Amino acid sequence: MNNETLEDKYRKVLRQRISLEGDLAALRQQTAERLRLSEKKSKKYLLILLFTPFCLLFFQPRKTHATLLQNQLTLKKDSLDLLQQKIQVLENCKAKCVVYVTQSGDNLAHLGELFYNDSLSGKQIDADNHLNMPSLQKTMLAGDTIYIYYR
Repeated sequence: MNNETLEDKYRKVLRQRISLEGDLAALRQQTAERLRLSEKKSKKYLLILLFTPFCLLFFQPRKTHATLLQNQLTLKKDSLDLLQQKIQVLENCKAKCVVYVTQSGDNLAHLGELFYNDSLSGKQIDADNHLNMPSLQKTMLAGDTIYIYYR
């Protein structure tokens, strides 16, 4: 009777392992797809950033309009810098972290419990992602990208 229980336990653990390996493969595929999309977006922003000064040279807009365009250019450059930083983080992150897209109702305490089995680890997730959240219990926006580093 003991051998049957051990066999059942072994089969259960084996099924769980196979399931986890499948989940890991799916997460790797999703991460690769997100990285590809981020790279594609950053290339588009780079083209916009490079194209805008040429438009300014050819069309010679009024000073007030030029100031607005310069401000827009600065904003787009800042956005491009932020995207490039995210791409760099993703590149560094491939083997060192998990990319998690927040869902409705997520908070740092929940994410700390989910990934590190410790709700106080939400503070480290906050620091790693430069979120500056006032409280671990504050609900995050759905769709935000969070990087969970292995420890």
